[in-house]
Amino acid sequence: MLPENIDSWIDLAELYFTEMQDPDMATLVLKECLYANPKGSDEVITRMSIYALLTGDTQTAEQLLLSIADKNFNYEEKMLNYDETLAENPNFCKLMELLKQK
Repeated sequence: MLPENIDSWIDLAELYFTEMQDPDMATLVLKECLYANPKGSDEVITRMSIYALLTGDTQTAEQLLLSIADKNFNYEEKMLNYDETLAENPNFCKLMELLKQK
């Protein structure tokens, strides 16, 4: 795996998260990706926030989304592209409203 290939890192994290049901390892893979390739940080941080949200850690998801450098980055759209059912998740809706106020 080439360190600059963000999609490979995300695919590996997704494998851990969905197939192996290991959100901690999925997050660790994404942290390693940030270390190896900070250029794609907004995309990677968004995926980390999705994993946090889906495991019930709304506070971490919020902190991660607030850390995104590009304030024009559409993390809400990226998150819904990952999983459309997030729109029905009360924690997701609450988080999006909270972030719009900041």
